[in-house]
Amino acid sequence: MTDERLLNKNFLLLLQARFVSNLGQQASHIAIIYWVMQTTGSATQMGIVAMLGSIPALLAAPIGGFLADRYSRKWIMIGNDLFRAAILVVLPFLLWSDVDVTWIMIYVYLAAFAMAASGSIFMPAVGAILPQLVPKQSLNRANSLTQGSSALTSLLGQGLGGVLFRVLGPAMLFLLDAITYLLSAISILFIGEPGRESRDTPEEHSIVDAFVRDTKEGIGYCWQQVGLRKILLAALVVNFFAAPTIVLLPLLVDRTYGLEADWYGYFVALMVLGNIVGMVLTGTLNLTGKKRWIGATSGFTVGGLAFLAIGFAPPFPVTAVLFFTLGAGTSVLNVLLISKVQASVASDILGRVMAALNVLSIGVVPIAMLVAGTITDALHQNVLPIFLASGVVSLGFSAWLANDRDIGEYLSTEPGPAGPPTFRV
Repeated sequence: MTDERLLNKNFLLLLQARFVSNLGQQASHIAIIYWVMQTTGSATQMGIVAMLGSIPALLAAPIGGFLADRYSRKWIMIGNDLFRAAILVVLPFLLWSDVDVTWIMIYVYLAAFAMAASGSIFMPAVGAILPQLVPKQSLNRANSLTQGSSALTSLLGQGLGGVLFRVLGPAMLFLLDAITYLLSAISILFIGEPGRESRDTPEEHSIVDAFVRDTKEGIGYCWQQVGLRKILLAALVVNFFAAPTIVLLPLLVDRTYGLEADWYGYFVALMVLGNIVGMVLTGTLNLTGKKRWIGATSGFTVGGLAFLAIGFAPPFPVTAVLFFTLGAGTSVLNVLLISKVQASVASDILGRVMAALNVLSIGVVPIAMLVAGTITDALHQNVLPIFLASGVVSLGFSAWLANDRDIGEYLSTEPGPAGPPTFRV
């Protein structure tokens, strides 16, 4: 039975686990990006690594949703934390040895793919277990706290990551990240996973049949909700332009402003600080009904304007403020949309719906990473056009959010008094 307090033991353990693992993950993310940039000097290679880190979201997320609705969400999270720790612990020893850099790059490619696949299986379990740990009426605040905790670790990890990369080197950052995944698994171990009702399903001939059926249910739910479908289709276009900006940010720092790696961490930390402010604001206001629609539209408009302004390469103090604004604006839409879905979907199919939500919104990101890296090299590593394009497309998305009746109805409608509807194909 769900503890009716928001800050109950199980929810706090989940927050603690996510905090610890995200802290190391953010620092090692900087290590990978800068190591690839310094080793290869190629935006295309940076794009390839990012692409390999994005493809699994399309391949593994449906598997994660399938597993999260049929097996223990707690043990799915523990298993993936241990797997990622094992992958990462190899990297420091490769960097400390005399292994040829070509073989290290191959392992980095494989590690990026494996880590992302594991994360794509992990996240549907997190999204599905959260409504089991907190009261339904507290989902907005719970998501704000969860994403705010992740944002805080990003602030610390990214803010310090650039400095630690220069002082300690990438090998130590990878080792520290492996340790944080172990600590996360220990925290999750002590979560008391609430029971959930078993769902009646027709007898399948094989596990493959069950997987196909469950995946169709998740995608089918998202597609049947007209407003949600339109949001996800627009998000595909926005993410095609916007997703590569963070991967190519080291080039903005190094080539456009001539700053050291420390400033990459500071820029990202300011964006994450904006995330935190946006999440706190969203959780405090607890926007529902039509206010949810207005809040989502307003937040994303602010983010689009920030993207556009960064593309004009203002003085770097102004750029720092713009990264803060970008983080604050975009986080509002994310919190409100996720809370809306969690409150509207029955627990027994929530895992696959969360996975489908992820896949349908970022399906083009792997291609975007490769294309953006190649274009940036063709433009002599000038990333400003990428930011300009992201701003224009984001503002177009904001206009659609504000004026489309189906989107407005979806974001404004609350679940009925009998509870969230259950969808079946």
